[in-house]
Order: sequence, then C-alpha cells, then structure tokens
Amino acid sequence: MTTQDRLDYAHDLAEQINQQSTRMPNNQWLRGTDPNEFKKLYTVFCRTQDLKNLKMLLDRLIRSQFCRSKRTNIYYEHIRNVLEQNRVYQLEVADAIEVLGWVGRLLKKQN
Repeated sequence: MTTQDRLDYAHDLAEQINQQSTRMPNNQWLRGTDPNEFKKLYTVFCRTQDLKNLKMLLDRLIRSQFCRSKRTNIYYEHIRNVLEQNRVYQLEVADAIEVLGWVGRLLKKQN
C-alpha cells in the first residue's frame, strides 16, 4: 500500500464514519462520531498494535454500561460498522496505524 493509497483509504473511512446516522429515542438523528472517541480507540490500538483486540474492544464498548451517554455507544457502533465494512481488520498493522491516524485527523464533529 502506497502512502497515497493509505491517505485515500483514510479519507474514504472518515467520510463514511461522518455519514453514519442513527435515530435516537427522542426521534432526532445522531450523525457521525465524536472525533475524541475515535482518537481514544486509536491510542489504545497504537499501544497494543493488535487489530483483533481493537475489534473486541469496540464490541465490548458498544454493549458496555461504562459509557455515560447513549451517544457514546452509538459513536462506537458507527466506527465499528465502517471498519468492518471496509475490512480494516485485515490490514497490516503498519498500514492500519497510518490509515487510522489519518482518519482521526479527518473526522468532523457532527453534533
């Protein structure tokens, strides 16, 4: 994967995360994710450098009572959906570090 390939891939992932939406119980739509939540996941990933662990962490956080607001669980769900759909977990670790780092920089605050 070239540097340009990684940048293009990151741009596509960030756009897809920003376009994810979920209807909340109050009938309002929650779009995208909080970039800070993504960056927390990225920090854990950089420390472990284990994509399987990142996937398991996302699955746990979505179901967790640890998150204080329902929004946070939904943000994690948006991230997980896009990472799974785009086979991020199949990347080489070095590529994933660079791609996900760029995604964190490209995400927009939606809400």
